[in-house]
Formats: sequence, C-alpha cells, structure tokens
Amino acid sequence: MTDPEPILTALCDLVQEDVGCRGLRADPVDNLINATAGDFAAACHSIADTPKARLAVVTGFTIPGTDPPAAETDGPLGALFLARALTPLGIGVALAADGTAVPALAAGLAACGLTSQVPLVELPDAGGAYDGTIRERSQSVQPDYLMRFSGEVGSFTHLLALERVGPTHTRESIGFAGRSEAWDEFPREVPEAMRGRCLSMRGRDVTALTIVAGVSNWGAYALATGVRLLRGAAAEADLYDVNRERELLRLMVDAGPLVDGVTGERTLTVDGLTFERYGRVLRRLGELAVGDAS
Repeated sequence: MTDPEPILTALCDLVQEDVGCRGLRADPVDNLINATAGDFAAACHSIADTPKARLAVVTGFTIPGTDPPAAETDGPLGALFLARALTPLGIGVALAADGTAVPALAAGLAACGLTSQVPLVELPDAGGAYDGTIRERSQSVQPDYLMRFSGEVGSFTHLLALERVGPTHTRESIGFAGRSEAWDEFPREVPEAMRGRCLSMRGRDVTALTIVAGVSNWGAYALATGVRLLRGAAAEADLYDVNRERELLRLMVDAGPLVDGVTGERTLTVDGLTFERYGRVLRRLGELAVGDAS
C-alpha cells in the first residue's frame, strides 16, 4: 500500500466543506478545523491499529418541532454505513439510539443483513436521562441504560458520538454549533481531552478526538473509509453506490420516521441538502478509496 497519509488528508478535507454555513472557519486562526487538526487521521489509526477493535456508536438527534418528534436523517445513516463498512473487517460495531432513530436503524440493519451481527440498543428518551457528562455518570451509580448497553454489546474499545446531542454548561441539549456559548467553549476543550479513545462528531462531553464535518454522516463515511484503507481492505464499490445509499435512506425515513434536521420534513434529504448534492461527497470518497487500491 502506498503512503496512506495523503489519502487520509484528502478524505478529511473533502468532508469538512462548510455546506451549512456554520462558520467552521469563520475565524481563520481560532476555529474548529484548526483546533482539531490531526484528529481525523488519529481516529482512523486508533481503530485500525487496535486488535479486536469494537466500536460503539451512539446516534440520534430528535427534532422536537415535528409531529410526532422525530430523529433527523443526519446520524443514523452514517452509523449504518460504519456497520456496513467495518463489520466485514472483523471490527465489532454496536449501535445505540433513542426515539425514532431506533426503528430506522433496525430497518437499515435488516436491509443490509446485519441484524444478527450488529447489536442495537434502545436508550431512554426521558427528560434528565443524560444529565451530566459521561465521566460524571460513570463515576456515580451507572443508570440502567449504561448497564444494559454494556451487557448487550459487550466491552468496546471505542465510543463514537455521531450527531448526538449533549448537555452544555447551561444544560440545554444541542449540537456543537447550536449556540454561541457552546461554540466558544468547544475549541478550548479539545486540547485538554487528548486521552482515551472516545471519538466524537458534535457533542459536549469531553472527548479524546473530534472529527469535524460539514455533515456528520460524511464524517462517518470518511472515518470508515480511512479505517478500511489502513487495514488494507479491498475497495468495495457497493459501499459508495449513491443509489443504494438513497434507497437505505428511504427505508429509514419511512421506518423511523426520520426527518431532515433543517427543514423538519420527512424527505430524502440531509441537513437541507438535496440527495444529489449530499451524495456527491459519498461518490468522491469512493473514488479516493478505489483510486488508492488501483
């Protein structure tokens, strides 16, 4: 295999396009991209280099204004991709979610023939269930859901929060770019958290590595691609089949239901992007993966 680092850099650069105009590079120096430089490659290496790696993915971002409240399409689709891409490599993947993300993920796993291989744990959606940080909860008596999660998925080497809300210091559940106070604190937390193997795509709990992406699903696609590259896995064109990805999204939207996190509509869109625009990144990731294998 040729030197993988330029490919990892290209994967990361591709998914960090600020399509949502969230200001990821608003300040040319003090921004999330610079604050997390090197985290993407480190995350890929950490999973790929760990013997008997097991990845637990927590996802599901509920949009409360919809009727009924429903999880958004960004997150569950990327979680399913990680399962599809990494399970064949012998990397264990377990999924955890709450709300309508659970039936959506169940439908996706069934469509991919992964139901028996990838545990799916339902987390509570009651108010207050996630008060405090992961560290604070782990130091106290573990809630039932953590005990159940550990019991059902077994021990895991990596924990990934994928488009998963977390409490801010104001105790409001948001993603990292949801409010200015979270934006102000997030870059300063990153350098203090370079320990352990907790990965994050948007979140408030202290993490070891943070993958910043214009769309969280894109970050999941790139992470899986990077791990497969480092493991020397053959390029699988089916993983990057945009039509297949669109069909999986359709199944999950119907089963959840899932909604677009920007529009709140039950459509085959992600973060307000048409699927044609959204799928362009997946297609390009596939070209990079296949190009490295050739």
